[in-house]
Amino acid sequence: MARPSERDKLEPKVREYCRSAVDSTAMEMPLSLLGMSKRLQINRATLKKHFQNLIKEAQLKQRVNPKSDALKRKRRECAEMLRDRDQKITDLERRAKATLALIALVELNAARLGINPEELYAPVPRPDRRVSRAGRSRRFRADI
Repeated sequence: MARPSERDKLEPKVREYCRSAVDSTAMEMPLSLLGMSKRLQINRATLKKHFQNLIKEAQLKQRVNPKSDALKRKRRECAEMLRDRDQKITDLERRAKATLALIALVELNAARLGINPEELYAPVPRPDRRVSRAGRSRRFRADI
């Protein structure tokens, strides 16, 4: 009696793995030769030689799986969020540099006009509120 072929012994195991992998995501159950060989403890060359077509069909079915679509969508959304965050950071850095340049320009112009640049940062005095201005209209105030 002849010895059973290696393909016949491994085929049910590989088919069952492919069947269950189609219903899950590629992260949970990879359908690559390396991933399958590690999980099933089968040589990659054997898988490629005997089951390459079966694996490719299962890969195509797995890509259509709604679970994997949700995972891809979530990854895409996260990538977009990161891209938006990076764009905001770049915009804020640009605005900060522009503000710093404007402050430097104001200080230089103040020095050129004979104003002490340190006086630009003095706090503004509070308005005098001791005298009531109730009943006076803004147009006719003499002290403005």
